[in-house]
Amino acid sequence: MKNYSGAVAQLLTLGSDPPIASEDWADYAALGITAVDIPSLIDMATDADLYLSEQTAPEGWATVHAWRALAQLKAGEAVEPLLQAYEQFGEQNDWWEWFSDQLPEVLLLMGKAAIPGIRDHLSRRSQSKEAEYSEFVAVEALEDIATAHPDLKTQCIEICIEELQYASKHDPAVNGFLVGVLTSFKAVEAASVIERAFAGGYVDPSISGDWDDIQVELGLKSWAEVRSQSGFVEPARGFRSPARSTEFKGFSQKLSNPKPPSQGKNRKKKK
Repeated sequence: MKNYSGAVAQLLTLGSDPPIASEDWADYAALGITAVDIPSLIDMATDADLYLSEQTAPEGWATVHAWRALAQLKAGEAVEPLLQAYEQFGEQNDWWEWFSDQLPEVLLLMGKAAIPGIRDHLSRRSQSKEAEYSEFVAVEALEDIATAHPDLKTQCIEICIEELQYASKHDPAVNGFLVGVLTSFKAVEAASVIERAFAGGYVDPSISGDWDDIQVELGLKSWAEVRSQSGFVEPARGFRSPARSTEFKGFSQKLSNPKPPSQGKNRKKKK
């Protein structure tokens, strides 16, 4: 474990108290943590030894406290290290649950400060399985930030369009999430880019629907037009097509494995 001193060292002793699963995070400024501590907090948030520590050890929760302290400080420089930490440590001791739940909240709290780091992370265009999940978080954060800060929506949409222009470089599921965000914001200006991505076979239609679905959602066509042009046959009575009957709801449903009923946010599973 790296050496920590001063106010940051206190995070090694907090453990799961205050309740780590609570929506009311600790006030890290009250502990004396300031912007001067950002480099040390990033070190803590990317410390391999802490991710491997036991649940019963207080330092086992120091990384989560470091994430939250960085969020409260709006430390945009921490975005890329945090997302890379997900790639590196997400599969260890089921940390993926905490990364997928907490990092969108961390990036949302950072707000505008998080956008450059999110853009940089997505622009790497890695197709590794580890990168796929961190990119889900990055795209989710763009949607959350744009929703919470309407003045930033145009910027967030531009990033999604920019990345969809490189659809062949992203995993199809990531492209599906990018399309879903653009559709949820009715970004008609993205239609041609979305169409090309679908035409190239680069979009997973199980995420937010196929190109027909997207055209209807964007208001470009009616279902009557889509059916007449595609030779669509009305399904048997009682049948509901999942793609056409399920509205894209942002990221309320993760692509990662669902949590077992016995594992809530109140604990981190340890092997």
